[in-house]
Amino acid sequence: MRAARSDSRCNGQVGAAGASAGASHAAFLAADGTAFDDKVEVAVCLSGAYDFSDPLSLSTSYGFKNKVENYCFVGTPPPEPTYSATLLADSPVSKVTSSVSPMMLVQSDNESMPPQQMPDLAAKLNSVGAVNYQSILVAGTRHGWPNWAPLKDQELAFIAAALASNPPPTP
Repeated sequence: MRAARSDSRCNGQVGAAGASAGASHAAFLAADGTAFDDKVEVAVCLSGAYDFSDPLSLSTSYGFKNKVENYCFVGTPPPEPTYSATLLADSPVSKVTSSVSPMMLVQSDNESMPPQQMPDLAAKLNSVGAVNYQSILVAGTRHGWPNWAPLKDQELAFIAAALASNPPPTP
């Protein structure tokens, strides 16, 4: 983040767009950190995993469970309650506060990401009073970047509006 922000081609504002695991990382960058330092001003998240501890996601999708366990643990996962606590602590939802940067969340209604991941993040955003987000559920089975093209104009407009409403401080 700091390298991107300090690049001479940058005007001091940085956004993130990511798909699948990249969407999880974009959500982290929007939720955690310090404004105009290591936190993005806006994020577009396509088909992300946002609550690694979600019981329904873990029980209905072996692929999801396997991936988050590989991400969160080295070797054999620990027993409860450490297991769930670690998954939650390592999830983007655990970083969301009322100062979260604007986020656009996009997910297909019949894709490989467990369907409750986007509502899990939306619920957390609502619980902290965030109003600077949009969640869009599209028909189909597209996962990740294929969800960008159908909404490209809307996504770019969201990014532009977020950047326009949050100019960088004058040095």
